[in-house]
Amino acid sequence: MHNWTQERKVLIQGIAEPLAIHAVAKMKAYGTNIVAGIGIGRGGSKIEGVPVFELVEEATARVGAIYTSILFVPPNCVLDAALEAMAANIHRLILVTDRVPPLDMMRLFRKARDRNTLILGGGSQGLILPGKVLLGICEAHCYTPGNVALISRGSGLLDEVAWALTRAGIGQSMAIDLGSSEAIGSGFDKWLGMVVRDRKTKAIALLESAMMGNEEAANFIPNNIRKPIFAYISGRNVPITPFPQDTTKLILSQCSAPIPHSSTAEAKLAACDRANIPIADSPTRLAKLLQETLKEEVKRKRKPLLTSKHESTTPR
Repeated sequence: MHNWTQERKVLIQGIAEPLAIHAVAKMKAYGTNIVAGIGIGRGGSKIEGVPVFELVEEATARVGAIYTSILFVPPNCVLDAALEAMAANIHRLILVTDRVPPLDMMRLFRKARDRNTLILGGGSQGLILPGKVLLGICEAHCYTPGNVALISRGSGLLDEVAWALTRAGIGQSMAIDLGSSEAIGSGFDKWLGMVVRDRKTKAIALLESAMMGNEEAANFIPNNIRKPIFAYISGRNVPITPFPQDTTKLILSQCSAPIPHSSTAEAKLAACDRANIPIADSPTRLAKLLQETLKEEVKRKRKPLLTSKHESTTPR
């Protein structure tokens, strides 16, 4: 599993963007180690106490190797910014930026595969390890440390569900937003493998929007996963009309995860049913399902080994 900690160095590309300035202040307050920012025409200045450079290679020469870069640059600048980061040996990119040109995303995905680079997004809120590190624009007050991992594909869905769990007394080990763009770099299958191997995670919740084609989550779950998995699908009653078959969406459907409106809530429910994944009809119901499961897990671990005790005390 990728080792995101407070000690790992973080770069902000597009640090002069209004959303970036707002997010940097929150991330620093949470303890995230933001060591540099990239802002064209702002080199030599500081933003929220973070030194700003013109180029990524200038930043790495000054602060050393960087573990993660978070991109807030305008959509038409994402490809160049990401390639610049990869050229500087930064192999974890979080694309907060949405609506990146589709051909740019195709080129970026191809390069990322060649360079073994993990891309989260576009249109991602980022990820958070509650109590440890915040990378992106998640609302930190919605999260609390615990042992439930959240993997989301839907705009704003992650914060909403995390807050419902927090209010129910259920903490999170990690929360990841895959992004709301038509094309995303890494999907449920990539992150599911990570959280399954995470020793702190005892249960997993897959969060999907009915407005996005994501039944891939259920389709990628192996039969041998022992950790309990639940799903919540938002917007199940929202009427969805067929999307126009324009060139952009057709191209993206061949290079990324399923695209918006390419599936329905019914398709997602059916996929979860085939994978034997319990489905919650609201964040509150999801919290109750998780509470019941985690309580059963505690009881199972505390159950005395009566057979072994009997065998050890019975004379032979």
